Amino acid sequence: MSVPIQDSKEFKEVVNKQEAEKLVVADFYANWCNPCKKCLPIFEEIAKEHEQSLFLKVDVDKNEEVSDEHEVIALPTIVFIKQNKEIDRLIGCDEKILRDKVKKNEN
Repeated sequence: MSVPIQDSKEFKEVVNKQEAEKLVVADFYANWCNPCKKCLPIFEEIAKEHEQSLFLKVDVDKNEEVSDEHEVIALPTIVFIKQNKEIDRLIGCDEKILRDKVKKNEN
C-alpha cells in the first residue's frame, strides 16, 4: 500500500527515517492527469507485492516544493530513492519497466 504525502516536511521526514538500504518509490502525480489515473492501480498492486519498500504518492499540486526539488517536469514521474538520494526514475507508467526498476533497485 502506498502512503499519501501531505507536504514537503512530511516527505523529507518519511524519506530520512528509512533504513539505509530501504528503497523509497515516490509517484509524483496530479488528480487531473489521465495517465496518472491509469497508473494508480498498477502502482498500488506493485506496492502490495513489495512490502519491503516504501511507496509514496506525491500530489504535485499540493507539493510543489517537493516536485521542484526532484525536478518533476512530466506526469506521472516515479522517483526511486535510497539513502536519501535519487538513484533512478521513470517518466510515464509502463508496468513492465516499473516492475523491473523496483526489483533492480531493491537489491
